[in-house]
Amino acid sequence: MQNQERRLGPQEYLYWLMDHFSRTNFVVIATCEGTLTKGLVEEALSCLQAVRPPLRTRIVVEEQGVFFRACEQPAPIPLRWIEGDAADWCAHAEAEQIRRFETDVGPLMRCTCLSKGSLSTLLFTFHHAIADATSAMHLAYECFQSIATVSGGPNTQLTPYVAPVPLDVHIPRAFRGMGGLYKLWMQGNRQLLRFMRVGLPSMEVVDEVVFPDERRDRFVPMSLTREETKALVGTARAKGVTVHSLLCAAQMMSLHAQYPAQKAQGMGQLSLVNMRQQVHASLPPTMLGPLISFLTTFHSISELSDVWEVARDVRAQLLLQLRHHDPYLTLPFLARYVQKKSMHLIHKQSKARNLFRNIERLGPKVSLVSNAGRFLYGGELGPLKLHALHFLFALSSSGRFGSAVTTFDDTLFWNVTYAAPTFTRERAEQVGSHAKELLLSSL
Repeated sequence: MQNQERRLGPQEYLYWLMDHFSRTNFVVIATCEGTLTKGLVEEALSCLQAVRPPLRTRIVVEEQGVFFRACEQPAPIPLRWIEGDAADWCAHAEAEQIRRFETDVGPLMRCTCLSKGSLSTLLFTFHHAIADATSAMHLAYECFQSIATVSGGPNTQLTPYVAPVPLDVHIPRAFRGMGGLYKLWMQGNRQLLRFMRVGLPSMEVVDEVVFPDERRDRFVPMSLTREETKALVGTARAKGVTVHSLLCAAQMMSLHAQYPAQKAQGMGQLSLVNMRQQVHASLPPTMLGPLISFLTTFHSISELSDVWEVARDVRAQLLLQLRHHDPYLTLPFLARYVQKKSMHLIHKQSKARNLFRNIERLGPKVSLVSNAGRFLYGGELGPLKLHALHFLFALSSSGRFGSAVTTFDDTLFWNVTYAAPTFTRERAEQVGSHAKELLLSSL
């Protein structure tokens, strides 16, 4: 049986562990035009679940470790149907992101649909142990392909599932174990090495943390028009920077502008890295599972900073770290260490909270940008027209302000995530609006 009947891989395990203390769910948003009914969406989700084994699995703790196990009688993917404006999805997305999955029961995906007239928005919520943004958005797109097929559109055959092992196995052996530890030392990654040396101080841990309403991730949706997106891409190319580095620069400068009393400020910028494109064989999005990493760059930001100069600095630092293979030595290496050191603590229910808190201390509270890049498929799906496909990510205690970026149908979506109550919605909207103004005024 080609499914997830196996032990969790390092990144899968890390997200399962972190989810006990800081919710790691993420949400894919898709807005379409066309006739949708609850029965139609339920049938499409059922078709998707039948050919994607991770959607029929649960996570169980056993004597030998933490495992994916097939559900004996898989429950359907939950679908919540709301008669309402498709544009009013943000509050529902916030509620879905914070709501815990019953991981020992499954399934590890759910769906909410806001529908009014011919316009609908579907929210696909995933447990991070079974998907990353790349594979989750592809899965959401496959759901719409199934809807189109069921409703009489083109008959789309879903690609067979081809990931019976954790995606971490595709990371080169040279960056695992002692080889990775040696490279960490040679490259001076002292923060990660210090965390590994400190160990796991004793502290009791509860099974589940209650998230008060005032302490949670919240979102501010943003996007550019097609014309603005085209101008952004063209200008960035002409100036010798990437769209990603320009977005990072605008976001850091906007955050700095919130504190005008400071003349200059050293800021960290954390960029999520799609490791599917870094491993020796590029992995397709049909391979469900998390395979990501991050790189951190450091910059001096002041009111006199030029957005293009900051963007060039971001790009130069990222290129240098990529040449040194740094993405292999951050999240993937850390995930292996956490899995190895904490496995024996699961049944004792102790020390795990301190392990998680030590992870939080690895770096400064930085600005984050998770850029899933350009989604290559079009929006025409028989009787349906897909207008938007983008995502929201959880900060997971790695920062207080970030954004999730993707480009679909020549439109750039740039959704802000902020940690309340550190940021109020008003301040988060100000930062997002200012960053967007900085971006557009530079074109």
